[in-house]
Amino acid sequence: MKKILFGIFGLLLFSSFAVNAQKIGFCEIDKIITLMPEYQRAEAQLEGEVTEIQNQLEEMQVEFNNKYKEYNDNVALKDGTTGKWSPAILKVKEQDLTQLQQRIQEFQYSVQDDLQNRQYELLEPISVKLDSVIDVVMKEKGFTFIIKDLTVIQINRDKCEDISPLVKQRLGLE
Repeated sequence: MKKILFGIFGLLLFSSFAVNAQKIGFCEIDKIITLMPEYQRAEAQLEGEVTEIQNQLEEMQVEFNNKYKEYNDNVALKDGTTGKWSPAILKVKEQDLTQLQQRIQEFQYSVQDDLQNRQYELLEPISVKLDSVIDVVMKEKGFTFIIKDLTVIQINRDKCEDISPLVKQRLGLE
């Protein structure tokens, strides 16, 4: 029993020394990534695509508003007089408005998914590049752990080394 307790105690003692010998760093990737020219190009491209989509959506909305106004101008009037269109034409126009409204909604839902996929498509290579540079710096400087600030709420900066300047230097940002 004593051998087991000594073994466990020795293992705990050894592991505490091993933990203390580990080198830990952190990297402010959210700040670095915004400095990368690739990121700036991707953001500009994405903004252009968003603007194009917004223009298409506005065109669809204008079309809907015009058709809706035309419909309202030709339905039965408040004073009881009938509008210019027959009930059959009114029904067709109502169906047309309903279909147009559905197309607008489907377009909005579709665009949200497309934009998320496009954002991932544009930013993934940038993220991979940044991760590979962090890995190189990590190996060169002998770090056991690198904490990325996007996943950690708070770190003790006195006990960790900031590798952000090294990563920026490797990326040619400084």
